[in-house]
Amino acid sequence: MKLQNHYKDGFFDVCAEHGFLPVKDPIVSLPSTYADVQKILDDMPVVLPNGEHGLLHHEGKIMKAIEALENHLEEVKKEDDLFVIQALFRSYGFLTSAYLLEPSYQQFRLDGTYGKARNVLPANIAQPFCHVSEKLGVFPWLDYHYAYSLGNYRKLDENKDLNWENITMCNRFSGQSDEVGFIMLHVDINRFSPGLVGSVMHTLEVVKDESKPVHDFLEANWLTMKKMNERRKEMWKASRWQHYNDFRIFIMGVKGNEVKQWKKFIQRDCWVF
Repeated sequence: MKLQNHYKDGFFDVCAEHGFLPVKDPIVSLPSTYADVQKILDDMPVVLPNGEHGLLHHEGKIMKAIEALENHLEEVKKEDDLFVIQALFRSYGFLTSAYLLEPSYQQFRLDGTYGKARNVLPANIAQPFCHVSEKLGVFPWLDYHYAYSLGNYRKLDENKDLNWENITMCNRFSGQSDEVGFIMLHVDINRFSPGLVGSVMHTLEVVKDESKPVHDFLEANWLTMKKMNERRKEMWKASRWQHYNDFRIFIMGVKGNEVKQWKKFIQRDCWVF
């Protein structure tokens, strides 16, 4: 049975083959043209791979580093490889979130309250970010699909699957295992999404013909959701909820996200995205 694709842009193809995952693994690092951008991303996490502290650990350092960046707008305009464009979107999304929300994060570390974020983004970030956003047809802000999760993983062992223990993040905020485990488990869950999408699409096809049964496809959908939920239950193994605020501010912001609100959900083993 041939199924019609409902969404396809060259990076994602929501279908029975790929589900919600990219059609191939994302680019890990930016091309050499953007070496200065990549350097900040590598130096940015609160804790670096070698155990030392990165830019976000120190108040104001990320601001100075970003403001000294070259504006790559003209180079970005020439890009036509969608996987490079996605990697640029991811990268500028991380830099935007880090630049604007770093003061909020620093204040939270001091006294547990959300400090005021910066409200002006410098042109050397804003202009190329808006341009790659337009090319992807999405809003210029850190998102789940192209930036933080499904477009932000790399395998540790190329011969193994997308189990959360075999993948890590290309770009990070806290740089610690709790952030990596938290968001890579979401990629892990989505490795079953081809079965989820495929079963739904097959069901929609056969309901058009009343002579064909749908129960096999509905059962496949149910079994797929069971697998996905089994993976979801590994959340507290992958990431300790007590360390969620090590990176939460950078992905959720502060307005309308009071501490008392998210604690209620976290302690009930519920997540809101």
